[in-house]
Parts: sequence; structure tokens; C-alpha cells
Amino acid sequence: MKYELLKNFLKSKGVKFKNLAKEMGISRCNFSKRINRIAGADFKPDEIRFICRKYNLDANVIFLLSPSLIRNAAAQEKIA
Repeated sequence: MKYELLKNFLKSKGVKFKNLAKEMGISRCNFSKRINRIAGADFKPDEIRFICRKYNLDANVIFLLSPSLIRNAAAQEKIA
């Protein structure tokens, strides 16, 4: 699963992946591999903490839940 929620959030805020990667101390290429989950690449716990603290994000939502689960939960809230 790619991190679509994270990608969409960063794009909506105008965050350039290369700039965030530099702040995190990783290359743009490695950031791209992690956000797109290429060859099993994934963010390390300290990188997840950095991103979540910087943008006040919930790691459980951004990194653990799939977009389809979030859509389903949102649809259930509208019904209730």
C-alpha cells in the first residue's frame, strides 16, 4: 500500500518531497521509494515521528489505515 493520504496531504500543503527529504536527512530518491513503497521500502519510526510532529498528523491514520478503510468509516459516520 502506498501512502496516498500522506502524498495528498503534502501536495495540498505545497510541500516538495525533495525539501522534506532533505529536512529528514534522506535523499529525494529514498523518500520517493518510501512514500511509494517501492521494493518494500518503508519509513523508519523516527521518520514517521518527524513527519507527524512537523505537520501535526496522526500516525495511525496516515501510516496504518488504508484509504479504503477511512472512506468506509467516513461513509458510516454520514449514515449514523
